[in-house]
Amino acid sequence: MYGTGLLKGLAVTIRHFFSPKFTEQYPEERPNLPPASHGFFAYDYDKCIACKLCERACPNQVIHIETEKDENNKNKVTKYDMDISYCLYCGLCIEACPTQALLNARNFEISVYHREGTDYDFLEALPHDMNVEFERVQKDYFDAHPAAYTVDRPKAEKPAPDPNAPKPKPKAAPAKAAADPAKPADPASSEKPAEGPEKEGEA
Repeated sequence: MYGTGLLKGLAVTIRHFFSPKFTEQYPEERPNLPPASHGFFAYDYDKCIACKLCERACPNQVIHIETEKDENNKNKVTKYDMDISYCLYCGLCIEACPTQALLNARNFEISVYHREGTDYDFLEALPHDMNVEFERVQKDYFDAHPAAYTVDRPKAEKPAPDPNAPKPKPKAAPAKAAADPAKPADPASSEKPAEGPEKEGEA
């Protein structure tokens, strides 16, 4: 029938119009972020061993590291530069780091007006200060609005089981261990069974 699709679409719109709203009026309302949110980056110079694995793992060549030898003939980082404008936030650099010197921060407020502002040297104080300031603002907001911690979110419904899904195969019984030919036989088992009493009439 003509117009059936339009009516179905309007029915969905009307149903959502009267359902509870979960829109956050940012920036007046701050988002309640989970601890593992992926935002900006946090770099720990003391944990870094200058292996450059994060630089090699980056698919867009966002990271540029410069190193030099110290008095103990060990590599140390002299420049840790990231051009965030090309970053995919894929996390491959973080997975590649063997010492967890590079981690994700929850800070997502990193917008700038000019492209030059997306280039960060993590040996400087600016990236660290940005993360600290973000966490301070978050803490101050939720200290003043404790109810924001307990916002009820709609729970995702579990998908119905697929009737056409293949059934799991039953586990096979464990095979019995075969006798080891190199192991000598038990002498007790090789003895002949004791003979019974002789019958009468036998010599």
